[in-house]
Amino acid sequence: MFFFPGLHVRGRVRLDEATLRRVAELSRLLLSADEEKGIGRDLAEILEKVRQLRAAPSSHEARFWPETRAFQDLREDALRPSLGREALLASAPRRVDDLVEVPFPGEAT
Repeated sequence: MFFFPGLHVRGRVRLDEATLRRVAELSRLLLSADEEKGIGRDLAEILEKVRQLRAAPSSHEARFWPETRAFQDLREDALRPSLGREALLASAPRRVDDLVEVPFPGEAT
């Protein structure tokens, strides 16, 4: 179970502005005021559907993986060589010492 102080469940799900901004910050999203309103409505709708699904009676277990051939032919997990440190750092857009620097969304690269 998750908990956000600004998530109110009485009838319908609503998000307060502080909670929406915190979710955007954790997601590293830079949102305009109009985008906040739209995403706030969308997120509230998604959370409302989740609330409805949790409340719905269920007579059987949900399956996490469909039983299809696509999932039967997966390869075994195995270690294999990857790029060397210098090759990886050479292709990085920004490098700080021996690290790749990842810019904040919206920041110039």
